[in-house]
Amino acid sequence: MGPAVSDVISQIGDSWGTVIVAILGFAGILLTQSITNRRERTLQERLLVHQVGADLRLRRTDAYSELTDAIMHFMLVIPDVLLPESTAGDLDAEERGPINKASVRAQLLASEPVKQSISDLMDRVYEYADDLSQATWEAVDDATDDFIAAAQAEDDNGNVLGRQKHRRRRVFGGYPVDRTSQAKKESGPDET
Repeated sequence: MGPAVSDVISQIGDSWGTVIVAILGFAGILLTQSITNRRERTLQERLLVHQVGADLRLRRTDAYSELTDAIMHFMLVIPDVLLPESTAGDLDAEERGPINKASVRAQLLASEPVKQSISDLMDRVYEYADDLSQATWEAVDDATDDFIAAAQAEDDNGNVLGRQKHRRRRVFGGYPVDRTSQAKKESGPDET
């Protein structure tokens, strides 16, 4: 090859080299942008999952707290509301409303194990309303402990992390004093 042909080849090579470098540079930019977008999307998805989980946990905590408050109020008021021969079925909607509303709200947000413990707890509460004895009071207290343990074992996504060691909390404290027998003691012996 003569010098003229080599000059032409070198000029073509220089032009193509520039074009190839430009194409590779552009491809590198696209690849880098694609990787960055994927990374940002992954981070955004993780953040969204975390935020949704945290929001769900907060809503569950509020619902569970409302449920335990409603149960405590119901159990303290029910002896004064029920007549001696009445049962929980005799209660009207106004008396059962707050506890039923709190129970439904908590069950809508709960995972399956917590739903089961809420159901068991509500059964014990209505057994107490039927019986008003110390044994049923303690059964409600035990069911409340189980409910709290199940709720604490739940993660933000509703997965059960494993039950924590069960420790006795005595949520409602001791059995309330029977007001009718206490009133009889204060008034003295029956004069019949």
